[in-house]
Amino acid sequence: IRGFFYFCKMVKKKGKTNDNKSKSNSGNIFFRRLKSIIRFFRDERFKVSLGVFFVSFALLLSLSFTSYMFTWQSDQSILDLSIAELFGKNNYNVENWVGKIGAVLSNKFIYQWFGLASLSFVIIFLLIGFRLLNIKSTKTSKAIFVLLLYTIWGSVALAGLFHDNWFMIGGAHGFFIYNWLNSLLGKIGAATFIVLIGFVFTIYSFQNALS
Repeated sequence: IRGFFYFCKMVKKKGKTNDNKSKSNSGNIFFRRLKSIIRFFRDERFKVSLGVFFVSFALLLSLSFTSYMFTWQSDQSILDLSIAELFGKNNYNVENWVGKIGAVLSNKFIYQWFGLASLSFVIIFLLIGFRLLNIKSTKTSKAIFVLLLYTIWGSVALAGLFHDNWFMIGGAHGFFIYNWLNSLLGKIGAATFIVLIGFVFTIYSFQNALS
């Protein structure tokens, strides 16, 4: 009987050991995969490829934005279609120099978002691409932050100047924010507030702004 209980105890102990080994092996596999993923993203070839992608995307974005200034009216009708319908059928022709993708991107950035201030995103993507390619001309993070602030401010400022005639100059963001400021402060108050915010952005963004 003692021998039987001893045998059962050893079998149970061996089962626990096997379970611990399997858990340890699964944990080791997870960490090995995680390390391989981290090595992939840290690989210089990946950084260079991503940098080239951002620079190329910035150039395509600049072409689509420039084309949008001349073709937005002719392309506006098809941009009301769903993405699946627009890209799924070949019988829709667009005038944008970068095709359907350029028409959609420029309409999103300029018409629906920040108007002409969206041109700053070309510089932002170029800065990110240059940083990944180890081309460092300025502090990338600070420059991107400043550009984003001026994008938001510029959209509202342009909407205040042109909202009566050209909606797309300030974009939907600028249009609605300016209308809210106008209803809150009036035209003179809204204009004063926008100029004041621009002045504050400038003196805090550039060290020698007041010298």
